[in-house]
Amino acid sequence: MSHDRDIDRMVDMLVYSRLARKFCEGVTWDQFREDLKLQLAVEHALQIVGEAATAISRERRDSIAQIP
Repeated sequence: MSHDRDIDRMVDMLVYSRLARKFCEGVTWDQFREDLKLQLAVEHALQIVGEAATAISRERRDSIAQIP
């Protein structure tokens, strides 16, 4: 069961990190700074990545220790 949850979490990490990047495609830093909705969208996507990363089991993290 833990294996399946870890896979789901890693998929979430991949999906939401890609979304955060996609949100920022073609956007300059100045545009990003001026767009509160974009900032919040990116922040939310990165929060999901972080929450998923911290929820991965110790066994899984130990098995992929080469990934920071």
